[in-house]
Amino acid sequence: MLKLLKVFARGLIITLLLPVIVLVWVLYAVYCVGLFIFMFIKTTIEYFKGLSFNAELPEDVEARKILLEKEKRDEQAKEMLSSMYESSLAQQQAQLFGESSESIENYQEKPDFLDEITNDEPLEEEEDYHDDSSSY
Repeated sequence: MLKLLKVFARGLIITLLLPVIVLVWVLYAVYCVGLFIFMFIKTTIEYFKGLSFNAELPEDVEARKILLEKEKRDEQAKEMLSSMYESSLAQQQAQLFGESSESIENYQEKPDFLDEITNDEPLEEEEDYHDDSSSY
């Protein structure tokens, strides 16, 4: 009996709430269609006036500002690093050319690691690999 009352109560609640749910759904659909028509007319008018009909949200404006600030900071950092590099390079050249000519003449070039890699001389040929596993 209790189970029957629960089913009956659930059916009564659904029967009473169904018109309210349908009404909310219909009002939402009418609102969406009205908004669609309004925006279509508004953008059509703005298009023929030659105006931009792209709406910029406040978040878009803020993001654009942040990106511009980041680009400025990156550019300043690049300029600062390049000026530091140029000044240190100039100091190194001044020190190098300021040394006595004897130390420069006695300077013996050591092969660089990249020179070893990019050397055009053929490498010593290693013995060919023979697979002896076929004899097993």
